[in-house]
Amino acid sequence: MLNDYLDWPGLGQVYRLERKFDWLRRGKVYKTCCQIEYGITSLSRNQASPPLIAILEKAISLYSIQNSIPPTKQYNSPIIRFKEHAGADEELMITVGFAQFSPLRYHVEQNIASLKKLLAGVKADVLVLPELANSGYMYATPDELAPFAEEPDGHGPFLSALREIAGAIGGVIVTGFAEKSAGRLYNSAAAVDFAGVIQVYRKTHLFSDENDLFTPGDSGFGVFEYRQARIGMMVCFDWFFPEAARSLALKGAQIIAHPANLVLPYCQLGMVTRSLENVVFSITCNRYGVEQIGQKSLRFTGCSQVLDTKGNLLFQAPAEGDNVYCCEIDPAIANNKKINPHNDLFAGRRPDLYSL
Repeated sequence: MLNDYLDWPGLGQVYRLERKFDWLRRGKVYKTCCQIEYGITSLSRNQASPPLIAILEKAISLYSIQNSIPPTKQYNSPIIRFKEHAGADEELMITVGFAQFSPLRYHVEQNIASLKKLLAGVKADVLVLPELANSGYMYATPDELAPFAEEPDGHGPFLSALREIAGAIGGVIVTGFAEKSAGRLYNSAAAVDFAGVIQVYRKTHLFSDENDLFTPGDSGFGVFEYRQARIGMMVCFDWFFPEAARSLALKGAQIIAHPANLVLPYCQLGMVTRSLENVVFSITCNRYGVEQIGQKSLRFTGCSQVLDTKGNLLFQAPAEGDNVYCCEIDPAIANNKKINPHNDLFAGRRPDLYSL
């Protein structure tokens, strides 16, 4: 009975919008249901015909009943396509996303195991992890943290494991990590693919007690190119300083990869402005959970998110729990800084009048 719905000719639209929709024919259960549900979302955004949406809703209901899956169950999706405009060139689309989880202090190997499990079967061109994903966040002294930090060469236990994972997902992973170099500790981000470390960024603006553990970053804000995309990194509290995202955008970044351990309630909304004012995609990957040292505790806010170049929220994770989300975007959309025929946000800048 379900196949009667799946063989309806109109589903050709879904094949174009949802790359893995045909998993339904191969007996895949959870990911398939998710693909159909998000197919409806994507089709609605592009004004799909009501009959097609009704067909898909019926297919979800039937498939859920036949396989004893509650229709209201929430599924993580490995691929969700996003197109800014009709007719976007599929060859220029890349898959970006995040993996929200809760790193454990003192347990680098367990954090690696958690990521391997969480990312099994995921495919992405660019995937962002939280800040300090190898070590966890709260430490009393630099000496306590040092055993869990590693060199930025990609041969330490955490970054070498991420090289393996990056090879499995088929892309680059941007992760926060505790870096040790020349006797100093840095709160850093690394872009890693199967071949090694592409770029390291050291956090410029340290937050609160981080100043007691880390040396302020000295790398500056750089941009690297990966496949069709130009990517810049910043870490957590850097978002509070508009110069950080603007520096990346002026250097050509189309995507800002933003590992975070957020405890303040402002960033997720603040990044809307960062994406909008710089016309860039942004991926903020936050952690969740609670850490405590003595009488001091911190609760991390989760709610990792992906924003488009207009500041529209493509997806936001819950405040708690592991969550993997990926979507397809066209990075070239970020090249157009015009908001109307008369105003180009970058060409119209007046740096001769700014004293920042």
